[in-house]
Amino acid sequence: MKKYMTALVLVVGLGLLAASPAAMAESGSVFEKFKALAGEWEGQRSGGGSVKVSYQVLSGDSAVVEILTELAEEVTMVTVYHMDGNDLRITHYCAAKNQPRMKAAAVSPDARVVSFEFVDATNLAQPTDGHMHNFEITFKDRNHIAQKWTWLENGRTTDNHFTLTRVR
Repeated sequence: MKKYMTALVLVVGLGLLAASPAAMAESGSVFEKFKALAGEWEGQRSGGGSVKVSYQVLSGDSAVVEILTELAEEVTMVTVYHMDGNDLRITHYCAAKNQPRMKAAAVSPDARVVSFEFVDATNLAQPTDGHMHNFEITFKDRNHIAQKWTWLENGRTTDNHFTLTRVR
């Protein structure tokens, strides 16, 4: 009986570790973390630029809209987080005038880190043209998050980091 219980615990444990991002997102817990971001945020971009970010939950609680403004450059970009069936997805409306779409590809076991991978993009003339290709968000606590956006152009990547604090 002891061997049976050990095997059962092992199989269940491995099943939990192998849970797909879609299954985790489907449970609502991951998308709920994005909804909880609603409010105003401020922070810094790697390299020192200040940013302001607003999160709004819209469309019958089916979309979270992020409006990020880089203050020094007066550039504003919009990212929409939403479910597509069982998949957590984003569309990023970039200052580069293209719209990369990404899908949650990995969620840490504690659901604090969510990584998105490129699926496709609109207004991207060539696959080698510059575009945001990956995105990762870390939920540090209720009032602090970090973002890592990965830019891909001509086969080379550059990471842009943002640290954000809720101001209301």
